[in-house]
Amino acid sequence: MDWEPVRADDSDDPDRDDILRFFDGRPPTWCDVSSDRIVRRSVVDELIADVKGTSRTARVGKLRLLLGPSGEGKTTALMQTAVEVAREPDWNVYWREPEGRLDAQSISRLPRNAGPYLLVTDDGEEIAHDLYRIASTIRRADIHFLVGARTVDWHGAKGDTYPWGNLLGYRHLELKGLSRDDADAIVGSWAAYGSAGLGALDQLDDRAAQVEQLCEAANEESVKDGAFLGAMLRVRYADGFDNHILLLMRRLHGRRVGERKSLLTAFSFIAATHALGITDLSPAILAELMGVGRGEVSSLVVHPLADESVVTKAGGAILTRHRMIAEAAMRIAQRFNIPRDELYAELVRAVMEVGRHGFVRGYENFTHLGRTLYDAGDESGAIAAARAAVDADPNVLSYVHNLAIVLRKSGAPDEAAALCESVAFGAADMADGKKAGKLRVFYFEWSSAEGSLGRRHVNVWLAAVSLSDLREDDTPTAHHVESALGSIGGSLLTWCLSNPQPDRTLLMGIRSAEVLGHTLDLSSTAAAFFARQRREAGDLGAGPLTPQEAVSGLTAAIRRSWELRERNIPALPAPAALRFTQLFSFLGLEDQRPVADATG
Repeated sequence: MDWEPVRADDSDDPDRDDILRFFDGRPPTWCDVSSDRIVRRSVVDELIADVKGTSRTARVGKLRLLLGPSGEGKTTALMQTAVEVAREPDWNVYWREPEGRLDAQSISRLPRNAGPYLLVTDDGEEIAHDLYRIASTIRRADIHFLVGARTVDWHGAKGDTYPWGNLLGYRHLELKGLSRDDADAIVGSWAAYGSAGLGALDQLDDRAAQVEQLCEAANEESVKDGAFLGAMLRVRYADGFDNHILLLMRRLHGRRVGERKSLLTAFSFIAATHALGITDLSPAILAELMGVGRGEVSSLVVHPLADESVVTKAGGAILTRHRMIAEAAMRIAQRFNIPRDELYAELVRAVMEVGRHGFVRGYENFTHLGRTLYDAGDESGAIAAARAAVDADPNVLSYVHNLAIVLRKSGAPDEAAALCESVAFGAADMADGKKAGKLRVFYFEWSSAEGSLGRRHVNVWLAAVSLSDLREDDTPTAHHVESALGSIGGSLLTWCLSNPQPDRTLLMGIRSAEVLGHTLDLSSTAAAFFARQRREAGDLGAGPLTPQEAVSGLTAAIRRSWELRERNIPALPAPAALRFTQLFSFLGLEDQRPVADATG
């Protein structure tokens, strides 16, 4: 069994520097948790009393589950509980080693009548299934489990779906936030080290004010990140937090990993992903990024960064101890001439390389990183990441689609249109071109790029292609129909308003798109958009239509737009070849004729 017996480590108290680094977020050691210099939060006393109060006549063992975000103090609480219970002479306490197994054979071999056993583990999601299987088959009242996990990881492993209460004395606790009593005890432990321990709180003379500020900071922290660690860093460093991270990054800059890269490079990759809310950076990906073996990445990269109090491993992924650390690192990165665009591109390339050989959790979070970066306001980073995905695998249509989106939105619609045209001949045969909706959104994005370039009729042509019968059993979604009809009507209206002699066929096309759009359950934005088209087309002389008349009106306008197209695109079918059976069927209208027939 990959579990080690727990003994209180009372031989040496941690020294001052170790304690201060622990206050900064360093993972706890057995020496730390055995010392009375590290205060015990109330949940620890609750767990200790609960475990020690186990009845010797109970018929089943206990399972106590401690959940909470990363950085909330779960590991420290588990270790402190384990040490305190281990001080009892009749208890046998074991701690699970990283990635250690829990197997039924080892559990069944534990000697009976040797006193109760407490098996303690962090990252409990890794053994949730095995734990349930063992609890189902080995009924021993002398074996108890204390399990900690990030809430998101426990849910992800389906740990919350098992009927634990049918097998064990089960209770779960949530470590979230900070009570005033805990805050007071923590501030007291900091105060024992003077200004070095209190940090910015030392400016407040009143203990009550210090406690109040810590509680307020904990209440303001994100639910997804540990309120305890975030508040601890925020109040101790205050406005000097960026400088604290700057000094740390300077230290990392001088520590090499192999011949070409440093710990700062590794930290930058980890911070870059966590700052964007991505928590799926695995050791395999980090090993690829750093050019080291997967068996070496923990010792060469992860452990040294963990010792610096900035990185942790949770749920099989590597992330910074708190997202505010990641965000500060990204603000500071330019001082070290870290090329952020290349950082993101390398990250995408590494993930895709690892993905060629095995499963990568959160794969699309990385391959679609360009969209995430654009939403975060980083246009150049978005283009670099999206382009890296296309370069690494140009046969995936969704990668091309994503790059086209960020190019267009970042002010380069000409590049977006050229990119789409470059793959148009083979788009239907690309790796995901046969998936429902993929071709539709590709053509619609291309139409948006052409529209941004002022090519209104090409925009209509492409939007029509996106609505046509591209594949069997690929009915367009309501959202796509709403967007494409709105785009067609909007482009036709813009063209008509800019011409002194509006084309009658195009005017009726505007009303047709609007009438068909109103057969949908429209969003408020789309409803307002279509209402404007109805009003302005009416002002230009386009009268009302029935839905069936709108079918003919729309197809006639598409053909007329094609005749007026600003440029030819050989890869696209002419309107005479387009059919809209799926569209009109979806709208509750039937029309089997191609555009050429419908327009007479």
